[in-house]
Amino acid sequence: MSYSLPLRPIQINNKIENFMIKKKSENIAGLQLTDAIVTPIGRRYLNKINYYINYNIIKSKFRKIICGKYKGYGLVILPSK
Repeated sequence: MSYSLPLRPIQINNKIENFMIKKKSENIAGLQLTDAIVTPIGRRYLNKINYYINYNIIKSKFRKIICGKYKGYGLVILPSK
C-alpha cells in the first residue's frame, strides 16, 4: 500500500465519519493534552530532540502484553513501513 503525503484535510474528512478539524488557535483543552502526549512520541520516532514531557513517562503508560511488549499493542505508528 502506498501513501501520498501530505493528505489534505478534506481527504481525511471524506474517509472518517463525524471527523472535525479544529484550529490550534481555538485553544481546546483536550487538544492541548493530546498534543502534549503525542509530541514526545513523534519526536522520539523521528529522532529529534525532545524538550517536552519525558518519553519514558509516557512509555510507562502504554498498554502492554505479559512480556512487556507495547509496540503494536499500546503504541501503533502509522503509516507502517
